[in-house]
Amino acid sequence: MKLKSKITAICFGIFSLTATAQNDLKLWYDKPASIWNEALPLGNGRLGAMVFGDPAVERLQLNEETIWAGSPNSNAHNKSIKALPIVRQLIFDGKFDEAQDLATQDIMSQTNDGMPYQTFGSVYISFAGHQKYTDYYRDIDISNATAKVKYKVNGIEFTREILTAFSDQVIVVKLSASQPGQITCNVFMNSPIDKTVASTEGNQIILSGVGTNFEGVKGKVKFQGRLTAKNKGGEIDTSNGVLSINKADEVTLYISIATNFKNYQDISGDEIAKSKDYLTKAETKDFETIKKAHVDYYQK
Repeated sequence: MKLKSKITAICFGIFSLTATAQNDLKLWYDKPASIWNEALPLGNGRLGAMVFGDPAVERLQLNEETIWAGSPNSNAHNKSIKALPIVRQLIFDGKFDEAQDLATQDIMSQTNDGMPYQTFGSVYISFAGHQKYTDYYRDIDISNATAKVKYKVNGIEFTREILTAFSDQVIVVKLSASQPGQITCNVFMNSPIDKTVASTEGNQIILSGVGTNFEGVKGKVKFQGRLTAKNKGGEIDTSNGVLSINKADEVTLYISIATNFKNYQDISGDEIAKSKDYLTKAETKDFETIKKAHVDYYQK
């Protein structure tokens, strides 16, 4: 074999191995998630999303790292410092029951068990007439930290691509179809947390809330999520906390979430200003620009 042929063969082999490795980093499925554990997880450290992939009603269950029930407080027992060395010695002496009793009495918190993490809620994207579909496919691509959903309705292929942008700190969803004018859907947000209010502000829909009370500690972590869209073709309208898209060729959804959390003992931040800022900066960019920065950051 000539040298040139050998080099070509080696390069082709390397390309084939790379392509195989990339394909091996995709987890793909031929039906939507029916329970939370089957949804596709995305996250950038601050924001998290579980993608269910239902053609008729997509659900993105969303998290933000600083949404907690209750509020900053100390649940340390005032006798614990003196009790700890005694408990240790009892354990070393094999007096386990006595150690347990003393730990329960003088170390275990007498106020609360600590504040629990809470979900933001979910974004729903509802497509009328998409209950009957064919050629279903969804995946999570671990090589670039994105998820994709594809299916056909009446011979038209619909695609959703979702990512939790590392660089831009928003959740972005691209909706497209194989024919123009086919993206018609309603988008809204809700939360299992009772103290939430849905509203509309210009071209944005908003969900604001406060974390729940927990074990006698008042919920004081305020949060706000904002969602807006950019369309190619068609029309977009917002009212009563619902964003409606009609006959668009392509749509990009931008979702921001922020809280008043500053640190473990300071929740004086402005969740409204922070949520607006994330969204205002992100919506100036198209999906492909955000995706490129996201993938470049992630792959490093």
